[in-house]
Amino acid sequence: MQYSVYILVDSLIEIFSRFEPRNRDSVSMSLVDYMEKVKHSDDELEVFINKWNTFAEDILSYPYLFYFVFRWIVDEEQEIFDVLKNYYFRQEILDPQEDLASKNLIASILDIENTNSVIWQTLDYLKYSQVKSQKPFFYLSIYLSFKDLLYGHLIDPKLRPLHHQVFSLLHQQSVNWLPNYCNGYAYQGSHEIGITGVKPTEARMASYEIDAYLTSDKTVLDIGSNNGLIAVYLSRRCKDVDAIEYNPYLNLFGKVVAEYLGVSNIQFICADFYCYKPDKKYDLILSMANHSTIDGKLKVNFDEYMHKIFITLNQGGLFLFESHNIFGPGKGGTGDDGDLDYKLDIAAKYFEVIKYKMTQKFVPEEDVDKLMILFRRRKSIVPNALRTISKQEVIKKYN
Repeated sequence: MQYSVYILVDSLIEIFSRFEPRNRDSVSMSLVDYMEKVKHSDDELEVFINKWNTFAEDILSYPYLFYFVFRWIVDEEQEIFDVLKNYYFRQEILDPQEDLASKNLIASILDIENTNSVIWQTLDYLKYSQVKSQKPFFYLSIYLSFKDLLYGHLIDPKLRPLHHQVFSLLHQQSVNWLPNYCNGYAYQGSHEIGITGVKPTEARMASYEIDAYLTSDKTVLDIGSNNGLIAVYLSRRCKDVDAIEYNPYLNLFGKVVAEYLGVSNIQFICADFYCYKPDKKYDLILSMANHSTIDGKLKVNFDEYMHKIFITLNQGGLFLFESHNIFGPGKGGTGDDGDLDYKLDIAAKYFEVIKYKMTQKFVPEEDVDKLMILFRRRKSIVPNALRTISKQEVIKKYN
């Protein structure tokens, strides 16, 4: 048994340090540091075994956790997932023979003594598979889910109830809201709650270098707020935040996290911004690549979108704009901002550029570098205003 545990520890270290789809984050570093301690201490090894067993029991007790950690198995061998759901939701009507078969199958999934068990197949999958697959974010959704949930068991157990809530919501989204981002996993992350996310909020906001503009007297609107973690970040620095998101599961995700963190100055609004009629104006509006969305659920006329933001901002208010792919062909496809100059011409009627910056992608194989522009609202619309930056200038400066 102990030999198998050492092999397991080495495998986990390899997973969280040999292969990392972006620069190592605090969740990965904490896990690797912990596993290194386990390797060199019998006492720590004993504690780890107990924590691992609790992790295993948790994963097998809740189908929505199993779904994310063993997604590749769920997709390829639906029978295992069905047995798991039937066992935990229908125990009272299982006959003894079926009950024993189910227990044996479930016990075999995380058997670390059996190198052919599902857990060892999954560890090999996490060690050797590449980020990019035929399904966008497929590998990454499994890798990051496994890492987050293990972090909650090994490093910060008080996060476990929160993780149960948010992964349950992500699973409901995966089933009921199609298509969804990131193969159902969290798009925005935060190290504060042990959710890595495809885009880590703290690092993302730091890359924009806008904290100096976030003051305690500002009212904020976050358009397309996703799971609300950027809204939570803003709420700690600004007066209040309205987070508008069309996806009800992501809104609930944000509410659960805000409640967990004791944040009370966010209003989560389930609506489409294009149709939404706000009852107030704001000092700061964020549009994080939400002038069209990669799930195909939103694609608006850019001029109308800019005009609505203009009339929703206070005089002199700030507008943070994040692009999609400015290196695209510019033919209007999903995620294509290759027609940046055209869009800048439109934006110039309503806003003046304060600063801009290209930001590097967090997941090289699954993302693109994006342009951030911080605008200030003009006093009035200037129909003939000329853009003050161009796509060529942005790219040249970035290169």
